[in-house]
Amino acid sequence: SIEFLCDDIGLRCIPSVIAYRKINVDNNEIEILIGHSAIQQQSKNATNTFDNIRELLFDLTCDSVYVPALDKNITVQEIASNLFRHIYNQVKQQNAKTQNIRDCILCIPSIINGKTNDEIEAIKSRLIESAKLGGIRVHGFCLESVAAMMAYELDMPRDLPSIVAVVDFGYSKTNISYYN
Repeated sequence: SIEFLCDDIGLRCIPSVIAYRKINVDNNEIEILIGHSAIQQQSKNATNTFDNIRELLFDLTCDSVYVPALDKNITVQEIASNLFRHIYNQVKQQNAKTQNIRDCILCIPSIINGKTNDEIEAIKSRLIESAKLGGIRVHGFCLESVAAMMAYELDMPRDLPSIVAVVDFGYSKTNISYYN
């Protein structure tokens, strides 16, 4: 069976939003907010909130971003690593069986298909580095639509139709795959 992990407020989807917020101006103490808590404070802290993590990782012309709360530039991989670290911590907290999970397969959107092989490898490298900084090892990649088919197969009884269409309504495209 498939188990979905929840975020810190009980929702199954963790928005890819990261925010940096000063909580103590005197000693420069910074709080890193992930997901829904980052979204909740976005209007008051827009310059320190990043809601385009995927786009930053996929934009090979962008190596680093200035974060005013830190008063410095940090790499896109460092920003994204906070999301991976959050995911790793959520896994550890929610299920005793998953306490030692450090490995993952990353699902990537089909928009990667429009990139050259060198660009794809560079994006994968950025994703691997981000995950590693967050405490997770990447063992491979698959397209989101393939992951959806795999999940369907794992979670459904065997007396279903022999061919199943998987419609992936993505960020900017819709892909249709089938599983036979």
